[in-house]
Amino acid sequence: MMVASAAEAVVAHQAAGDAEAVNTLVEDEERPVSKYAEGLVQLDNGVKISPDSSKWECAESGMKENLWLNLSTGYIGSGRKNWDGSGGTNGGLNHYTATGNQYPLAVKLGTITPTDADVYSYAPDEDQMVKVPKLGEYLKHWGINIMDLQKTDKSMAEMELDLNQNAELWAITEKGAKLEPVSGPGFTGLVNLGNSCYMNSTLQLLMASPASPLFLKYGDKAIADSLIATAPTDAPAEDPITQLAKLANGIASGDYSVAPPTPTPTPKPKSKPAPAPVPAPVRATAPMLAPTDAGLEAAAKEYE
Repeated sequence: MMVASAAEAVVAHQAAGDAEAVNTLVEDEERPVSKYAEGLVQLDNGVKISPDSSKWECAESGMKENLWLNLSTGYIGSGRKNWDGSGGTNGGLNHYTATGNQYPLAVKLGTITPTDADVYSYAPDEDQMVKVPKLGEYLKHWGINIMDLQKTDKSMAEMELDLNQNAELWAITEKGAKLEPVSGPGFTGLVNLGNSCYMNSTLQLLMASPASPLFLKYGDKAIADSLIATAPTDAPAEDPITQLAKLANGIASGDYSVAPPTPTPTPKPKSKPAPAPVPAPVRATAPMLAPTDAGLEAAAKEYE
């Protein structure tokens, strides 16, 4: 029960944080009342929209998500394609241009509630999210009772928040980037032993700067050799200073991150060009001798 309650509290906290961020986006956007909202033209073409969201789909592509209902024609089209390839197929925008740019207002299905909804104006002089005061009246023309609907899809503000958060994550993880292998002093990684990733990242961060106290004290080869030479002969693996000197010097020296020579490609017939050589992976230092908890505490005190 305690674990379940803690998990629910974490989820609720995250949801509250996301809701606050979404509200901030909406407030910053300052959506105006569309100039096309008053006296909106609505065609009497017999179209009625089912209250069952599973029956909604883009008339152009058949998409079932990110759907927009044109308030003047009753046409359902998908949203615009986002910069990262997500979103829709521009079905709603295509319909606007195909009808002579006469019917600019569209509401996003799935965001309609008794108090709010996402409405977009395709008109060139607006081209943004807008407010439509008589939205409930206009939806009733298409058989939609705004009081009966619940939110089933993400609003544009929520989608923008997701894109922003993913963009920040991709920047951190370098997703999609073509990385070149590097080696030498300052470019030595640490092999993850399954539960040492946090320790590895912390050590590499502490060793990242040549001005780091840890780098200056233990990264120099002469100092490291001196400390290793004076290590206790009976149990060197339990001596935190010895192990820290070996680890720091291994990271700083680059002795353990020498890339093997690039293999010479096998000659191919002239009709088939030789493939480009593939860089060999760079080796990393494996922390084979890790100090005990007591040793870590002693190292921390010595480092202070």
